[in-house]
Amino acid sequence: MDKKLLLLDYESNFIAWIKEKNLSFITGCYRRKKQEKKTFRLFVKPKDWERGIVFFAHGTGNSSLFPVIDLFMNLINRGYGVYAFDLDGHGLNSTTLLQLESIETCIDDAVTDLMSLSDRKLKIHLLGHSLGGCLILHFLKNCRIEMTSIIVVSSPLKVTFRLNGLINEMVSPFKWSIHHQRSHYGFWGLIPAIGPFKRSSFPLRIDPGHQIFYPRLVSTIISGLNFLSSNEIDIPILLVYGRKDMIAPVSHGEKIAQQFRHGEMMVVEKGNHFTTFIDQLTTDQIIKWLNRRF
Repeated sequence: MDKKLLLLDYESNFIAWIKEKNLSFITGCYRRKKQEKKTFRLFVKPKDWERGIVFFAHGTGNSSLFPVIDLFMNLINRGYGVYAFDLDGHGLNSTTLLQLESIETCIDDAVTDLMSLSDRKLKIHLLGHSLGGCLILHFLKNCRIEMTSIIVVSSPLKVTFRLNGLINEMVSPFKWSIHHQRSHYGFWGLIPAIGPFKRSSFPLRIDPGHQIFYPRLVSTIISGLNFLSSNEIDIPILLVYGRKDMIAPVSHGEKIAQQFRHGEMMVVEKGNHFTTFIDQLTTDQIIKWLNRRF
């Protein structure tokens, strides 16, 4: 592991846990082709290569390992490998910028990096949260690499930010359904990084050429992605959405599911945009869904 890496407490604790289990893992950075800048990633090799590797693309405003620690631990304990990376413009150890012109290729580069880290034929399960899920669905449009399965959580077709939606998200740390996550992140860590809040831990590096309010930039990025097709896609997919999510409502997941021959929807009744991914029901369902098929 690169000793110069800047790690938050939950990231350091997770890597210490990996070492205690004597697992083989790789940290460091790879080069983003369109920007000639570096992107941080972590790859934990699977104990059972037949189970495959869960490839995670995080949501906007977060970084590679947030908020996926609990799910990753559960997956690793069941033999899966895991891979996580910083989206463009995110992360303490990356130098990329969030750009309209290049973000749509970030999944391509990350998948290429993952495949370069092993000489095996990999079973890859794509997992995307919010913007990360949108980028994964866009990637699938022209993907020539066989993917094993897809899991998309709370990914919107379009984004409209409203005050009542923001208030709905701000109560997230007090929800009992995510209480178990405090052992990883603490109470402070479960407060969402919104606007300028918590940017020392979750920086946003926006291309200075984009003179646009950040939420509108995210909305523009999602609107510009092409991830719905008239042709059904023959890859198993699990879509997880929160009933109380005002940013990515259940109807968006239902529309995405129509594009897949083997789609399955799960609704977290009390989940909003922030809590759905880290709700215990979501973790349990993702593991059951993967185990049932692989």
